[in-house]
Amino acid sequence: MLTSDGQDTTLPSTFGRELAFAAHHAIHHHAMIKAIAEEFGIATPAEFGKAPSTLNFERDRSPPQSL
Repeated sequence: MLTSDGQDTTLPSTFGRELAFAAHHAIHHHAMIKAIAEEFGIATPAEFGKAPSTLNFERDRSPPQSL
């Protein structure tokens, strides 16, 4: 159902698309877990709860790491 008037629709999908959505949604839950953990003073890895696209964006904007 896409609107509150009760009319629904059928949208085609694939197993791969549904699996990708579930993985993306899990990242959303990880982000919430991270926020709750931080409220309790529990450290989490910096990458935890961030989408791969966000991590790539942050990596591309970061200055090069010196060895």
